[in-house]
Amino acid sequence: MIDLEKVRERKKIRESILTKLYVQWFGSEPNASALVGTKHELYPDSEHHRAFHYLAGKGLIDISPTGQGSGMNEVLAVFISAKGIDYVEELVEGKS
Repeated sequence: MIDLEKVRERKKIRESILTKLYVQWFGSEPNASALVGTKHELYPDSEHHRAFHYLAGKGLIDISPTGQGSGMNEVLAVFISAKGIDYVEELVEGKS
């Protein structure tokens, strides 16, 4: 049986990631449009790891290696896509 509370928690994690990326994209610093961190920082647990890859699979975000580090210390740059921007804006408009 599916745990409804876990489903809600996973959805909340995905929405939090998208919201953070949206704010980052439209932030005041022009050269800081991506969320940059090591895999260890971006994926603190398996739920976050799955959430990032789910969002990438849906085309809502793009994950790119920066060429720095390796393994869990590999540095990634995560950007929100145009589809992700539309999703966040629709989500916010739907809640207001």
